[in-house]
Amino acid sequence: MTMKKNDQEKTKKKKKEEQSNEIKPDSVATEKKKKRSQEEVDECTHDCSSCGCCCGEQEMDEEQYKKAIDDLIDEVYDEEDEAEFEAWWENFYEQNEKQKIKLAQEMIEQGSASEVFIDFMYDLVEEINHIMRTMHAKQEWYAFCDHFKTFQPEIYTELKNSIVYYHLTMEINDNNWGKVSPLIDEFVESLEETSMYYLEIEEMLIYANQLSLVRQLVEGIRKKMNEFEEMLDSDELMELEERASHYLIFETLEKGDLDRDKLFHELEDYGEFEEEWVDNFIYYLTRKIQRSWQPSDFILPKKQKGQKTKGKKRSPKVSEEEKQRIRENFYHLALEFVGYLRHVKNVPYLQAEIASYEIIECLLQKQLGTFTESKLSKQIIEMETPFDRDFMHIIEDISQQLKEESIQGDFPILYPDMLSVTSYILSLEDSIYPCAIYVQHIYDWLDFCVEKGFCTQDISIKIKANIKKLPYVFQKLCASTHDIYPGVQEDIERIWTL
Repeated sequence: MTMKKNDQEKTKKKKKEEQSNEIKPDSVATEKKKKRSQEEVDECTHDCSSCGCCCGEQEMDEEQYKKAIDDLIDEVYDEEDEAEFEAWWENFYEQNEKQKIKLAQEMIEQGSASEVFIDFMYDLVEEINHIMRTMHAKQEWYAFCDHFKTFQPEIYTELKNSIVYYHLTMEINDNNWGKVSPLIDEFVESLEETSMYYLEIEEMLIYANQLSLVRQLVEGIRKKMNEFEEMLDSDELMELEERASHYLIFETLEKGDLDRDKLFHELEDYGEFEEEWVDNFIYYLTRKIQRSWQPSDFILPKKQKGQKTKGKKRSPKVSEEEKQRIRENFYHLALEFVGYLRHVKNVPYLQAEIASYEIIECLLQKQLGTFTESKLSKQIIEMETPFDRDFMHIIEDISQQLKEESIQGDFPILYPDMLSVTSYILSLEDSIYPCAIYVQHIYDWLDFCVEKGFCTQDISIKIKANIKKLPYVFQKLCASTHDIYPGVQEDIERIWTL
């Protein structure tokens, strides 16, 4: 899985760049200029920014001056080091897989005093992990990491969180749950500041329906985040707390031993919850609440041209109450669909919630006009995958569908089409597992629409025919990431051929 660099692994380099950017050679005052009287400074009328002659804030003492020079020298050396590493990479990519691994081991043994070496090692570890996963060489990967730890213990420690992340992805892909649990603990313990790695681990575990491991991961991350002052009261922590509370409720319902008082007591650890909200949440999930809906319940108010009033145009504002009503309706509809997936389609709550969220989000974006044919063409061009003939056929199909009369029904706002689902899928390139869950259950959404009376069976069949090439779009998305997702595409092919 291709990953971006963590801020924690670039801290030194960023600090150095910030310092060099702040310090200008021509702002260093000489001793003679420092001795100028305040009167001379006050009387100065020319631009001092270029000479640094009289701005007291620009003056530096001898220690600061030396530091500025050292930073500039370091910057020159870093550029030379980067050029050297670039040459190394060029040679690396010309080799076969075994030779690449050998070169990596030799570089680890050799080491480097350069401050950019840690960035280089981050990229190298990521590259070797990708090679090992492609070769299904898990034992060789662990041996490589031991080799790294032996020769570069300090850098290994700095990169440990990302290394354990790679361990986890390999063991999860192998369904080796006995090793996953202790690795989760090690992953959380090695977290020195907030990291987005855990989100991908969480998504992989959700796809594998490992609820207890999801809870172990999220609870560990939640407690760790509370140790970081910058994370307190952050949106990320609040979202994590919300997901953690959902997972607790899911686990309680999956076990079938709902003790209301006990559940409310456990939920207190995640914040304040209104009893009515929790009760309704559970009622929707267990299908004890099934509402009757009208098309107007889901139509977002559109801005209309205002009438002229005293020479000015005024746009009528939609009340906050109306906006909130629409949001709540979609939210409750999403919960209804989660209950449908769990009790009619036998989909675990973990996956049902993801499917419901992604499907509703796509429908909302469709209604807002987010998806257009021109935007889709741009998305495809920007993908790192060949624009082949089959993909061209998908664009042609979408163009033809747009020319034809739209499918009529009572709730067209809730009907997916090939333009919206293709555009939405391609936007999930960094969330392959939620995307896979979305693709696997989009037909279930149409079955749900039939049950709720949102569309007839004939309309559902027409919509399914229009989006039948969705698995191919997902396949192209996976290819564009240049990574492997064991079993995922096979799952989709199996489901769509039923």
